[in-house]
Amino acid sequence: MDINCEWIEIKDPQNTETYYINPTTGECSTKLPPNAILHHTDPNGEWWELFDEQNDLNYYYNTLTGQTEWLKPELGLIIPLSAIQVTDIPSYPANEHPPPLVKNDSYTPATLPPQLLEEMNQFKVDGFAQKYFSVHKKGLFRKKISMEKLLQWSKDSLKQPLLVLSRPAQRDALKCFKNILYFIMSLNPGFTSIMGDRAHVKGFALSKDIQWLLERAITLGELRDEIYVQLCKQLTHNPSSQSLYHGWQFMCVLTITFPPSKNFEKYMQTFIRAHFDIKQSKIDVLSKHTYNKLLKISKSGPRGKVLTAEEIEQAKESAFHPTVFGESLSYVMEMQAQTYSNLKIPRILLFLAESVLTLDGQKSEGIFRLSGDPEAATLNAEDPREATKIVEQLPEINRIVVHFMLNFLQLFTTDEATGHTKMSVANLAMVFAPNFLRCPSENLNEIFEKTRHEQAFVKTLLEHMRPTPVVPLKSAL
Repeated sequence: MDINCEWIEIKDPQNTETYYINPTTGECSTKLPPNAILHHTDPNGEWWELFDEQNDLNYYYNTLTGQTEWLKPELGLIIPLSAIQVTDIPSYPANEHPPPLVKNDSYTPATLPPQLLEEMNQFKVDGFAQKYFSVHKKGLFRKKISMEKLLQWSKDSLKQPLLVLSRPAQRDALKCFKNILYFIMSLNPGFTSIMGDRAHVKGFALSKDIQWLLERAITLGELRDEIYVQLCKQLTHNPSSQSLYHGWQFMCVLTITFPPSKNFEKYMQTFIRAHFDIKQSKIDVLSKHTYNKLLKISKSGPRGKVLTAEEIEQAKESAFHPTVFGESLSYVMEMQAQTYSNLKIPRILLFLAESVLTLDGQKSEGIFRLSGDPEAATLNAEDPREATKIVEQLPEINRIVVHFMLNFLQLFTTDEATGHTKMSVANLAMVFAPNFLRCPSENLNEIFEKTRHEQAFVKTLLEHMRPTPVVPLKSAL
């Protein structure tokens, strides 16, 4: 380590703790190395040069005013912190605390504290707004509207889109904002929708308006960020609890229909996370639900078609009536913890398995799915011991569910059951492999290529593994 390089003294904005940073090497310590040249903090504020990896741009944060800029300031001291910012922060179990930054004489390179890094992420969000949001002006002298005021609730329609859009999309963007205004005010007496229909408290009077907005977002990709930020605007400093509740319901609809752009993902995630602890209007429940849906649709991409009126109504209430399908095992087990605390597998799994057996599923031809298997002859046999070993290394809840499902499916692999169902072990493996294994890649060619191996793995388990019957099936006794 070159201690002769100038070290910089910075303070965490949250807890005012002091850190010493070498901007050349990226080293960080709570103790200044011996003989190091120190640059003290300027009481009048300094500019930190940070890096936005999503936009691949440097931006600048002022420690005194909290202001962020994309353009390099002409005045004031600029401290380059990009090397420290991109250093990975190690993760620790929930019951452990990360060790303190190095305080011994070895001065092993360390990282900035997570809390300070989170502040940097917030500055990036602010910088995004300054880069992508259009300039709004008002009044006789066309005074510029501040970004803070622009992104707060308003009872008035927009004069121009919030983001910089192409001319063909601008008209639709303004109509989308009217749609959002009407939706979150839909319980007001005498409300009339933008389609000209008289709205009522019950029924699907607003469905046409919502479906129109969703259709435009699916068809015209550049409208998606605009719609999200319009809704965020109406959820910020909104004086009506009822409007807030309806606004977050609308967010539930958006986050299962289309994602924001990659550039806008961080902005949306930060906005939604900021509402996790707000109990008013049940925002804590709604925001956590929409955050999970946002993460999912950001990976899967937009829906191919518009939601039906019934699906819209279900989405609005989905935060309070969560489904077990498409969710992680840990989430499902957490949901049923209060009502079925002693059950080791998801209740829906036990219910469906027992229902199939009660209705003589073992004697139903084509049970699950009768399908030809042209590649059954080419499936390579897997090592049974290695396959079983992989199962036993799974987390407890995953391992228990695998044992339960294998115990259930093996009831359909007997000669008697196969004679009725016409479903061979290879058929069962083909049907259920996607439920046991999920390729982490989003590349369709890679997913297709690995399908054969996934089926072979499940087929091996069905033929050779002897699962533990952790939850007895009444209909199988």
